[in-house]
Amino acid sequence: MTILTLLLASPAIAGEREDRAMDLIEQAVELPQEAAPLTSYMRFYAWAKPGRKIWVLYTLALPPGREWVASDAMPVMTVRDCGIIVFDFDLKLNSPRKPTCGG
Repeated sequence: MTILTLLLASPAIAGEREDRAMDLIEQAVELPQEAAPLTSYMRFYAWAKPGRKIWVLYTLALPPGREWVASDAMPVMTVRDCGIIVFDFDLKLNSPRKPTCGG
């Protein structure tokens, strides 16, 4: 068993990795000008490509907070304006794809 396999198999380590990823995204992302402050949103994150790319959805339709979800449990929502912000975040490039308002 490789070290990578052990890291991916350990729920405690995986949870820490996802917490670090959420922190990294929230420090790097620049929300659209018309958006509310980041902490006003409920923020959902899920692996698009494990270890490489993360799906991100922020919504004002729920109380503020953040949660890592399974990729098949990512909420699907639509609203106008900046009630929802969606984007991908590439961990290797440490870069969000342009966050956009709407659904």
